[in-house]
Amino acid sequence: MTIDLRKIINYLKRLSMWRKLGLIIGTISLAVVFVGVIIGFFRWRAEAEIPQQPTKVVEEILEPTPTSIPTSLPTPVPSPTPELRSAEFVVWTNQGPGVYLRDLPGGLAIDVLPNGTVLDKIDQEIHTSKGINWVQVRFHDQSGWMARHLVYEMEGIFFLVDNRGDWLFAGIEERVDTRLQPGTPYYLIEVDQASSWLKVRLADGSEGWLKSR
Repeated sequence: MTIDLRKIINYLKRLSMWRKLGLIIGTISLAVVFVGVIIGFFRWRAEAEIPQQPTKVVEEILEPTPTSIPTSLPTPVPSPTPELRSAEFVVWTNQGPGVYLRDLPGGLAIDVLPNGTVLDKIDQEIHTSKGINWVQVRFHDQSGWMARHLVYEMEGIFFLVDNRGDWLFAGIEERVDTRLQPGTPYYLIEVDQASSWLKVRLADGSEGWLKSR
C-alpha cells in the first residue's frame, strides 16, 4: 500500500486555519501519549527484572511480664519508740500533803516530798527503827530515809489527783469513801460512758469511783 503525499498536501491546503490548528494540537497530544506509553513500558520492564525481597511481617504479642516472687522478705526496720520505764517509785500518804524525808531511819525530818513525787533512786535494803521499816532514797540532789510503806511502786500508766484534791466514792452516785489528797497516784480502770464517772485503783490497791470534772 502506497501513500500519496500530494493528496495529503492538497487536503491540508483546503483546510481552514482553525482546523489546521486543531489538527496540529491533536497530533502533538497523540505523540505525547505515545511517548508516555513507551516510557511506562520500559520502566515496567526494568522493575520486573529487579528481584523483590519478601516483606517480613513481625507480629508482637504483648504478654504481661511475670512478676518474680522474692524468696525472702527484707527485714523490717523497727520504728523508734519512746523509752518506757518499767516502774516508778512514788511517795504518797493520804494523811497529809506529803511524806517526810529524814536524815536517818527514824531520825529528824530534813524535807517533805509532796504526794506523787517520783523518786530518782531507792535502795531496796530495809532498815528497821522504832518498829518501822525504812529505805534510803534519792530525789534530785537530796538523799535521805523514808518509811517504806509510804513508797509505792507504780507500773505502766498512772495518774495523779490534781491540786484541788478529790472525793473517792464507793460507786456511781453512792456514798463518799474518803477524801483524796492532791497528788494521790491512781490507775484508771474504767470509764462509764453514760455518766463519765471514772473507776480507779489507788496505789494501795483500794478501788472506787471519781466524778469526772
